[in-house]
Amino acid sequence: MVKSIIGFGRCSKYYLYILGTAVFKCLRDCIFGFNNINPDSKIGLFGFTPQLSHHYLLQSLYRYASFIFGGGLFIYILHRNIKADTEKENNKNKERLELKGLIHNNKSDGSENAKISEIIKVCLIYGIHAELSRIMYLFDFYGLDFWTVDVFFILLFMHRNFVFNYYKHQKYSMALILISVTILLVISSFLPFTNHDDTKKEIRDDNSYIIIKNLTGNNFFFILVILLFALLSCLISYQRVKEKVLMDFYYLSPYKLIFFIGISGFILTSIILIITSNFQCFDEKIYNYCSITRTNNNVTEYYYDNLVIYFEELKNNTDNYQFYLEIILIPPLYLIISFLEFTCEILTILNLNPNFVLIRDNIYYGTSRLLYFLFIINKNYQHYITLAQFIILEMTEIIALIGYSIYLEIIELRFWGFDKDLKRNIIKRGFRETPLKPMESLIEDKDTIDIDESIETEQINNNNVSESHDF
Repeated sequence: MVKSIIGFGRCSKYYLYILGTAVFKCLRDCIFGFNNINPDSKIGLFGFTPQLSHHYLLQSLYRYASFIFGGGLFIYILHRNIKADTEKENNKNKERLELKGLIHNNKSDGSENAKISEIIKVCLIYGIHAELSRIMYLFDFYGLDFWTVDVFFILLFMHRNFVFNYYKHQKYSMALILISVTILLVISSFLPFTNHDDTKKEIRDDNSYIIIKNLTGNNFFFILVILLFALLSCLISYQRVKEKVLMDFYYLSPYKLIFFIGISGFILTSIILIITSNFQCFDEKIYNYCSITRTNNNVTEYYYDNLVIYFEELKNNTDNYQFYLEIILIPPLYLIISFLEFTCEILTILNLNPNFVLIRDNIYYGTSRLLYFLFIINKNYQHYITLAQFIILEMTEIIALIGYSIYLEIIELRFWGFDKDLKRNIIKRGFRETPLKPMESLIEDKDTIDIDESIETEQINNNNVSESHDF
């Protein structure tokens, strides 16, 4: 029988965390009417676009509040469970529990020994990256976000903090992503985003370079934008790797990490919201990007976000069913979705590694863009994204997913020696090269072999990762 040149490996149950994160992010976009793609969207999941959809800082405030409440709740539940288990074991076997208690205490000590400065740094980086990225995208600079840089920085920081073995199929799959996807993203950056007619001319009709030139008056300012995107990629990659170091090496609970990020982000966002609520957008060139407006004495005021205007908008809709949905349904639903989304991301990093978050991004952006495209297929979609841009950007997500699947051995290339160093083949070679044992020993080892293969399947995510003590 001829062996297939392409096959499929085993998938870990932890891959559900990746899928869960993408699903929750897409659900959030559906609620807000995909306003991240079309800021002028008027229809959301419930038949209208919530007022909250244009108040980005308030969204962040809700999001971080969900981290605080959700993280705190899980910390409390886990603490009660640990306390109950400890009391139960103490009643059963006090002497044995003293040893377990010692192990448990050592683990707790590891959490306490985690440097407070590192935890604060990780938390602040998350909040700063989130707000700066949103501003960059708000100004339509996202065409210069060559996100393949994320792949480079993730691999760099993982290599600095963990021990990796890179094999042929992994090297070539990463090269496929870095080269082909980067070329497509560069091509995309030179194409216009939309195709409005002359009667509805907007800034988004131009490509990224022209948008930046019109906004800054400088032909070379795009270089600074590219460097800023690269810096943001470096920061978030560093932050994600450090999250894994804190959880794996210092045994910091993922829910404590979520809780700390929530507190840090809530304080940071509150300060920014207070500032933006009291100061208007200062230049006519950026009025188009300040989506919060208010007419006062026949003068239009423009804000990046404004807490007072949000409540005024709600007050104006008190006679509409939308008001009750916005007050009763939208906030708790958004809180739950935000917490579950970020929890899935943290558990992905904990049980797998930060590389898998990049897969989440490809699934999310590819799916959300496709859903939006299908949602408006009966309308003139080129008012929101051109067909050329849609095809190119979807190709980048597909190519990246294929490359990651090869890297993680979900797809197996069984030709030209790409399958030589697959994990299952390495295990088989190890058994073949082990000196022969007596039959009784082999029989005793049978269950161990099965267990080891099961463990390897569950730990496929770690890609031969072991902690380094260079933190």
